[in-house]
Amino acid sequence: MQLQKLLFPKIGEIAKDMYVRCDFSKNSLIAGEKWLVMKKNQIAYFDTYFNSFSVGKWKKYTIADTVELQLTLKGAFEVALTRFEPNGEGFTKYCLGGELVVCKEAQEFRFVYPPCPAEGVLAFEITAFRKNSEFLGGAYCVEIDESSLPHVNLSLCICTYKREEYIKNSVSMLQRDVFRNRDSSLRDHLWVYIADNGRTLKRDDVESARIRLFPNINAGGSGGFTRAMMEALAEREETGLTHIVLMDDDVEFTADALERTYVFLRLLKPDNRNVMLGGAMLLLDHPSIQHGAGETWRVDGTVFNKIGLDMRILADVIRNEIEDGANQLAWWFCCFPISGLQDDILSIPIFFQYDDIDFNQRYRDMSKVTLNGVCLWHESFSKKQSLWKEYYAIRNRLIICALHGPEAEFTPEFIQQLVGEVVLRNILLYRYKCAWLAIRAVEDWFKGFDWLAAQDPEALHREVMASVYKLAPLMELPAAFDRESYKRNKEWKTEGRVRRFIRRATLNGLLLPVKRYGVIVSTENPIHGYLYRAGSALNYDEESGRGFMVYRDIKESLRVWLSWRRLRKEIARRFAETVKQYRKTYPQYKTEAFWRGYLGIV
Repeated sequence: MQLQKLLFPKIGEIAKDMYVRCDFSKNSLIAGEKWLVMKKNQIAYFDTYFNSFSVGKWKKYTIADTVELQLTLKGAFEVALTRFEPNGEGFTKYCLGGELVVCKEAQEFRFVYPPCPAEGVLAFEITAFRKNSEFLGGAYCVEIDESSLPHVNLSLCICTYKREEYIKNSVSMLQRDVFRNRDSSLRDHLWVYIADNGRTLKRDDVESARIRLFPNINAGGSGGFTRAMMEALAEREETGLTHIVLMDDDVEFTADALERTYVFLRLLKPDNRNVMLGGAMLLLDHPSIQHGAGETWRVDGTVFNKIGLDMRILADVIRNEIEDGANQLAWWFCCFPISGLQDDILSIPIFFQYDDIDFNQRYRDMSKVTLNGVCLWHESFSKKQSLWKEYYAIRNRLIICALHGPEAEFTPEFIQQLVGEVVLRNILLYRYKCAWLAIRAVEDWFKGFDWLAAQDPEALHREVMASVYKLAPLMELPAAFDRESYKRNKEWKTEGRVRRFIRRATLNGLLLPVKRYGVIVSTENPIHGYLYRAGSALNYDEESGRGFMVYRDIKESLRVWLSWRRLRKEIARRFAETVKQYRKTYPQYKTEAFWRGYLGIV
C-alpha cells in the first residue's frame, strides 16, 4: 500500500529544493515534471519537505510498521537509505544502508528500512554511476491487507466570498488530479461542498457529480463553513462520510495533500481514530516559507507554531516534525472525524475570526497532528489587513475567552488592559474611529448571543466596515506622499531618554502645540511616536497604494478616553454576569435548527 508518493517540482517552479536537492545548474536535471535524468556521479537528495517521510508520527499514530521505499529506475544508481533525528537546534543523520542497482530498462526496486525509533524522518539519496540514468518516481509503502482497514470518506468543505478564480482553479485541479485520475486513491472517497457567501459563482463553473455549490447569505466564515458542513452531514448516508476537511477559499493546494491525509486516516490505530489533522500554511509570495503548522491558543494570544521556517532547509524540515503541544488547527486546512462529533461540530454566529478556536477548544483533548507535505499556500495575513477587523478581533476574542478561558486568566482586568491599549494607541494615532470601534466591540460583547443571533449579519458587517476610515487614491488626499519619508517611518529609531520622557508625559505631544503636518505612516503597523506634535498624518497602505488622512483633535481624544473610562467600570460590574450568560446560551447557538433559521434554509 502506498503511504506517500514521491513528488517532483513543476517545470519553472521556484522552490525546487522543497522536493529534491540536486544540481539545477545549466544542464538541468529536470527532463519533465515526473522524472530526473542525471549525469554520471551526480547526487539527488530526497531529504526534503515533500519527499522525506514523517516516520515518527506514522509510527506513533498509525499501524504502519515496516516502511519500504519503492523506486522506478533506469541506468546505474547507488541508493542510500537515511534517517534524520532532531538534536537540539540541529539534527543527527543516520545511514541505514545502501544498494547498487543496474538495469537497462525501467524497473521497480524495493528497499526496506530497518526498524526505527519513533522519532524523526526517513529519506534517501541516489547517486548516478552512468550518464543519462533516469529516476522515474516512487513512493513510501507498507505491506498491509487493505481489506482489513476501515473505510474513510472525506467531505472537503469550503466557504468562499467573491474568490471566483481561486475556487475555479481548485475545482479544476480536483477534477484533473482526483476525479478523472484513475490512479488517485481519493477518486471514490472525496466529495466537495462549497458555500458561496457572495453568491457570485455559477453552478456550471464548479458543480459536478461530486462537487456541490450552495449559494449562502454572507454570514461570514462561521456561517459559510457551517452551511457547507450541514450539507455534507445531510448526505452522509449516501457518501459514507467519516471525516470533514475545512479549507479556506483563497488558497492553492494539491491533491497530494488530501491523499496523504486520506491514507494517514485509514491507517490510524484504533485508539487514535479521533485525531485532528491540520495542514501547514505556506506563503504564496515566498512559497518555501511557513506561516504556521499548528497553533497554540491561550487567553493572552494565539501563537503560530513553527512560523518562519524555510522548507528548503533540511534543518527546518526536521525541526518541523517536532510535536510542540499545538492545541489549535486553523480552518485554512483542518480535518476531523465526525464519529461522535456530528451533533456538535457547527460553528457559532460570530461571522469572522475565532470560529476555529472555538471548535478546537471544544475538543481540546483530541490530538492535533501536522505532517510534512500536508500544506497549502495562502496570502500573507499582512496583505489582508483591514481596520474594521479590529471589531471582530476584540468582540469574538472576548466571546471565545468567556466560553473557554480559564477563570484565573480571563478576568475584568485582562479586558481592561487588552482593550485599553487598543484605545490609547488609536488616540495617539488620531484614529478616533478605530478607538470608537474598539469600544463598540466590548459594548456588543455585553449584549450576548441573543443579541448577536438577532442581527442581520450582512447589515451588521456593512455597518462595521462603514465605521472606519476609507482608503482613497493618494492624489485625492490633501497631503503629498513622499516614499522616502514613508520608508523612514516604517521602523522606529532610538530616541534619547529626555525626549522619550517629554513625549510620554505630554501624551505623545497632544498637550503641546502642533509643530508639523502630513506625517506619513503605515496603515498596517503605524508607530505613534512619529506623530509627536503632528497636526495630521497620511496613513499609506502599501498593498493597494492608497491611503487616508487623520487629524489631531484634542476634544475628540478626551471624549474617547472618558467613554473608555466609563466602560472600564462597566467591565468590572458586568463581567461575571456576561460570562455566565454566554456559557448558558452557548449550546443553543451551534445547533442545526438554529442555523437553518439564521441562514434562511427551508
